[in-house]
Amino acid sequence: LTHQPSAMVTHLTDEDRAAHARPTSAAVVGGAGLAYHADMFYEQAQRCYEIAEALSGDWHWTYYSALASSARGDAEGLMLRLRRVVAQAPDFNAAWWQLGEAEFKAARYDEAQSAWRRVLTLDETRPTWDPALAGFLQLREQPPRDVPKRTIAAPIAAYAELGLARIA
Repeated sequence: LTHQPSAMVTHLTDEDRAAHARPTSAAVVGGAGLAYHADMFYEQAQRCYEIAEALSGDWHWTYYSALASSARGDAEGLMLRLRRVVAQAPDFNAAWWQLGEAEFKAARYDEAQSAWRRVLTLDETRPTWDPALAGFLQLREQPPRDVPKRTIAAPIAAYAELGLARIA
């Protein structure tokens, strides 16, 4: 971190210390992963996610790990992790869409089409505040006041339809 901005160094050092202080807390270790991920330290983020997943069994950490795999250019790791996510959370449409994208880029068009068609069968995920994941922010009931609510510009189904059109 010697060549990084001081704010980043402080942020990552604090998160890393917290994870080392509470190595059996999936929320704290996973929170360190989110900090690393946000600052583009994908390898470190992925290691934290793997530990958090092992501690909790929570598929959210597997999904974040998949996103880190994507950022690292690890297409096989991305697809492997996304398949694990959709096996554990078959109604999580964002993972199905991501899996369709990964399969499409690997020229596995039947698999991509299957994933995108699955998206079309699911309800759109609505933004929610998940208290279970709030622990890494040391919050309990409410999201931070300065975090804007997610605005859905286009449903994930629209992106899945676009993917299907690309195959056609």
